[in-house]
Amino acid sequence: MKKLLLSLLLALSIPLAVAGGMGGGMGGMGGPGMGGPGMSPADFKAHHAEKMAMMAKELGLTADQQSKVDAIFEQQRVKFQAVHEETKNHLKEVLTPDQFKKFETMHPHHMMPPPPPPKPE
Repeated sequence: MKKLLLSLLLALSIPLAVAGGMGGGMGGMGGPGMGGPGMSPADFKAHHAEKMAMMAKELGLTADQQSKVDAIFEQQRVKFQAVHEETKNHLKEVLTPDQFKKFETMHPHHMMPPPPPPKPE
């Protein structure tokens, strides 16, 4: 059972980290607290705009490419959020209520980061 849980956590940690923030590969974008829990919708909107501007500059994206890249990130955010919820539901089936409650409090930013807030309009 431990192997199953560890496998699920590892499988989710990478795509969810990407969904929450792009990591440090693009000129220092992402990083601790970037796109993480507690971020207000206004902060998320500003962070997202900053990420897109940095990508556009570093990659030399056209306006059309920027729009398409933005749509790709939004599609992935929705998919990752669904995977996150599905995984939580599966874990609730396996763990006792006390275990699940403890699981949610264990290193939340390392174990299963919450999905980013919805894309602002």
